[in-house]
Amino acid sequence: MANSSEEKIRGAFQITNIVSSVSLKTKINIDLLAEKYQEVDHNVNNFPGVRIRFTAPKCTVLLYENGEMIITGLKKTEFVPVIIKKVIEKLKSNDIPVPEKPSYRIVNMAVSGHLKKRIDLDLASVVLERSIYEPEVFPGMVLRMDEPHKCVFLCFTNGKFVVTGLTRKDQIKESVITLGNLIKANDLFILEEE
Repeated sequence: MANSSEEKIRGAFQITNIVSSVSLKTKINIDLLAEKYQEVDHNVNNFPGVRIRFTAPKCTVLLYENGEMIITGLKKTEFVPVIIKKVIEKLKSNDIPVPEKPSYRIVNMAVSGHLKKRIDLDLASVVLERSIYEPEVFPGMVLRMDEPHKCVFLCFTNGKFVVTGLTRKDQIKESVITLGNLIKANDLFILEEE
C-alpha cells in the first residue's frame, strides 16, 4: 500500500494565465507599429505602450518604447517563445533591429483547481497561520505560503482554489499537495454525511 502524499490528496488543477517578461534591448517606434497593424492598439492618453492581441494562441502583448514586453493570457508555457517569435517578425518586417532569441522569464502563473472536498474556512482561518477569511467582504480565504514555494492561495468552501505567485510548472503540483496536506493534517475538510 503506497503512502505518498499525492495519493492521500485528490485534486485537479489547470493553468489559467501565464505572465511573462521579455527584454528586447532596443528602442521601439510604437507609433509606427500602431499605424501599420490593425491588431495593435495604441492610446497615447491612457497607456504608454501598445497592446497587441493574438488569437492563436490567444494572448495579449504589452510592448513599450524601451523594448520591454509583457505577455499575458497564455495557458501553456510552451507558447511563450511562439509569441515572442511573432512579435520579433513584426518588428523585423519594419526594420526594427531586435535580438533573434531574447531571453524571457515567467513572472507569474495563475492556476485554478479543486481539492474534491469541502473546506471549513471558519476553522481554517483560525488554525492556519498567514490566512485571512472575511466572508462578509469576500467568500474565499486568502492563505499565504512560503513553503514549498512562495505563493498565495484563494480557497473556497466548496474545495475550489486559485493560486498565484508561482513561476514554474513543477511548483504547482508541489504547492497543491502541500495545501491539501495542510488542510488534512488540521482536520479542516468537512466530512460529508452519507
